[in-house]
Amino acid sequence: MKKKIKMPNTHKTIVYIDGYNFYYGGLKATDFKWLDICKLFINHIVKERLPDTEVQVIKFLTSNVKANFCSHGDKGVNAQQSYHRALKQSYLNNLEIIDGYHQEEAHSN
Repeated sequence: MKKKIKMPNTHKTIVYIDGYNFYYGGLKATDFKWLDICKLFINHIVKERLPDTEVQVIKFLTSNVKANFCSHGDKGVNAQQSYHRALKQSYLNNLEIIDGYHQEEAHSN
């Protein structure tokens, strides 16, 4: 008689990160601009709260900064592009960067 192998009861999930609120709500006033968001969510937040859960992919929703709105101008634009490239290179199959856009508010007269 064959012995039944009990498979671990793992769950799969997708993590969505709102880049705008993540940055302005938590990172802007810190030194953590190059935070490894994938490692943070996979190894700490999800693993600690839901240990039987496997992160399938992280969807990072963001938009490219505009130099005229950025306190560091073109340096800020280049830093964001470098950060996105580094994340993509480190997490080829586990990260999807979804680009949105900035919308300026209409001013009424």
